[in-house]
Amino acid sequence: MKKYIISLLLLLICTLSLLAGDYVVIVNKSNPTGSISSADLQNIYSGKKSSWADGKDISASFNNNSSARDAFLKEGIKKTLPQYQTFWKKAVFTGTGTPPKEHDSDSAVKNYVSSNSHAIGFISSTSLDSSVKKLDIK
Repeated sequence: MKKYIISLLLLLICTLSLLAGDYVVIVNKSNPTGSISSADLQNIYSGKKSSWADGKDISASFNNNSSARDAFLKEGIKKTLPQYQTFWKKAVFTGTGTPPKEHDSDSAVKNYVSSNSHAIGFISSTSLDSSVKKLDIK
């Protein structure tokens, strides 16, 4: 009985981790960046970092309808969706920032990133293909 309960708990944990959404951070294939620190990722998505190492403006995109969105916010940005939305509403209202361009699907983000050499975005890991480059998060 004890083994059965442990097995069920492990199955539940695995299922919940799949439902939470797995994400990858992506850039254009021509972008020389291969990795990004979690601090830089947070700074990009809070408007504090606006240019790549080569001085080119970063064009951030936000995936509004991805299963990866909540995981990205929780793990990558360290905010909940309401916190993130409130932050950007205040920034827009006060004129201190412009939020990332919003998209409604993984394919829309991939299309945006693949057609913009300075773009960054996130998608579900299952949607990753050769049209974009995955960044490692340090």
